[in-house]
Amino acid sequence: REEHTLEFRFIGEELTAILDGVHRVSTRHSLLKQGLCAVVLTQGVLVKKVEIQALDSPR
Repeated sequence: REEHTLEFRFIGEELTAILDGVHRVSTRHSLLKQGLCAVVLTQGVLVKKVEIQALDSPR
């Protein structure tokens, strides 16, 4: 099976997705400054590791 690294960054109202070190998409939404996050995967996807890191706010 092929392995990939998927990274999500949530900083303030900016959301960013990075796949295998390559920026894929970013968006901003003023209503999403705080709250919960969920990732939904299809059948057969194996998650080996989840890391959560607090990031500093952009200056």
